[in-house]
Order: sequence, then C-alpha cells, then structure tokens
Amino acid sequence: MTKTYSFLFLGLSLLVLSSCAETYSPNIKAPELTVVNSTGETIDRIVERSCEANDDSNDRVLARELKTGRSLVIPLAVTCSNLEAFNKEGRVIGRQAEVSTPPDLYWQIY
Repeated sequence: MTKTYSFLFLGLSLLVLSSCAETYSPNIKAPELTVVNSTGETIDRIVERSCEANDDSNDRVLARELKTGRSLVIPLAVTCSNLEAFNKEGRVIGRQAEVSTPPDLYWQIY
C-alpha cells in the first residue's frame, strides 16, 4: 500500500510542478539610434529614408531642433536606411548611407 501512495504522491508532485512552470519568451530590443550634435549649430531636422525608396515621398522626420551639445535616442523603423541631418538653411550637415540596424547605433555629427 505504501508503494502505491509513493507513486501517487510522486505523480501529483510532478503535476503541481508542471502547472507552475511559465513559458519563457525573450524580449527582442527594437533598434535605436543615438544622435549626438557636436556641430556648434542647431540641427533643424534628421530624416530617415528606406534604402529601397526611390524618392523622398516616404521620408520620415526622426527629430527636429536638436541643439548643439545635446543627444537624442530615436527608435528606427526600417532595417536599412539613409539618414540625413539638415541645418536651418536646409543644407545637409550630416549623412549616413545604407545603415543596417543592429540593436543600437551611435551617430555623432561634427
């Protein structure tokens, strides 16, 4: 009789332990771009364009008015992009071409 109770106790213990187990799903971090403005002037806007885009119709403005000496963390939406930083006169003061996105990118604009 004790052998039966031992097997029964073991079976119930395994059942309780398995019902308490949680499934593990790792959180994958979205790609981010850290931009540092070291130009000495305010960056008017930072624009992202997908590498596959042929024109500027789907450009996305990532940031506006990034003052000198400041930094900014921006989430990226595409896996390959062309990035441009413009000053207030509309002149390109920084460019990154065909950037593929690992978890984090760092861009210091001089």
